[in-house]
Amino acid sequence: MSSPIRSFIERQPLADTHEHLRSGPDCLTEGADLLEVLFSQYPGEDLVSAGATPEEMQALLDASRDPADRWRTVERYWPHCEWTGYGESVRWVLRKLYEIEDLTPKTVSEASVKHRAACKPGRREHLLRETAGLSEVQIDNILGEAWDRPPGEDTSFFRYDLSWFRMADGRFGKPEIERLEKSTAVPIHTFDDLDAAVSALFEKEAPSRVAIKSQHAYQRSLAWREVPRGDAARIFNQVLRGEQPATEDAHALGDWFIGRAAEEGARHGLPFKIHCGYFAGNGSIELPWISAGNLVPLLKKYTETKFILMHAAYPYCEEWIALGKHFRNVYLDFCWAWAINPRTTQSVFRSALRAVPINKILGFGGDALWPEMSAAYAAQARHGLAAALEAEIAAGDLSESRAFEIARRVMGENQADLMPRRHP
Repeated sequence: MSSPIRSFIERQPLADTHEHLRSGPDCLTEGADLLEVLFSQYPGEDLVSAGATPEEMQALLDASRDPADRWRTVERYWPHCEWTGYGESVRWVLRKLYEIEDLTPKTVSEASVKHRAACKPGRREHLLRETAGLSEVQIDNILGEAWDRPPGEDTSFFRYDLSWFRMADGRFGKPEIERLEKSTAVPIHTFDDLDAAVSALFEKEAPSRVAIKSQHAYQRSLAWREVPRGDAARIFNQVLRGEQPATEDAHALGDWFIGRAAEEGARHGLPFKIHCGYFAGNGSIELPWISAGNLVPLLKKYTETKFILMHAAYPYCEEWIALGKHFRNVYLDFCWAWAINPRTTQSVFRSALRAVPINKILGFGGDALWPEMSAAYAAQARHGLAAALEAEIAAGDLSESRAFEIARRVMGENQADLMPRRHP
């Protein structure tokens, strides 16, 4: 029997703070292939961890081949990972959308036909609004140009981050200079021009953006240091000359860009989202890089900038909680964490509840490419959040009425307070 708090959470609108969703047209083309939707991202990574080879994964994702044959290439790995958080999302999509319980060549073929037939205009938004019950979706458009937003979308529902990835990660070069010039109409011939272009970019983009976003931990450590302006100018002059700065210098220029974004974020009221913790993919994680504790100098320097530390910083979750407890300007986002490790995330949520002011906790983001998977991750988060609050109630540590209040806050009210809708 469903508990009152679980029933409430299942009905309550849920703000989604983090997605990489493909555009509507893409969802009707690439997204028409069910195995692409299910396994091109995180669940496919579990198949690789279970033993699938690059050649087998390539065959699985080859949409020109028969779906049943493609599934046979990896079928033996599925029993090893169907109960992971990622595997759970696949089972949810098949069960909820196509009434299929088990993955076999036959059921994959049947579901593929149903899926392709369902890929019609409006499906993307229907899945997000109606099936997932999302009140808004915040998108980091890493697959497009850094500051592009697809035309014609409902901007009251789809909200976009301002990507700062290539500025922060140490790979800033001629393509980024040209993109910045094109976006701001500021010619960049000197370091002062670069500084002016950054200011112009924020003047132009901030009114229509929800936050700044960087995932530079995929390319370098989160460790940050303040870089004197003269040092940043010297390194940038190397870039202007077409030279490749040494790695340490490239990271220093990235640190300067991070500091500038923090300044502009405070000036324009944009929070700064930073990827912490676990890496997508396989075989590339650098554990010393991903600890949120590396960010302490940045958090101490820019006290008026609101920093959103993402993904529960898994597996450094308690350290992440400590930062949310200690720093007035730090907010904790559980995006993606419910899928990475559902059981740990339930425990981490209960720990955060006991350590961090409740107004600083954001409950969900799917981090997905496809709306079907966003809907699955939303269902997963609702289940985990309900289980965590049920456990608090059962332990006698939380009243039912307070649990309702907490659910409302982490599912939408905190997001609205931290990232209010803006009208350019």
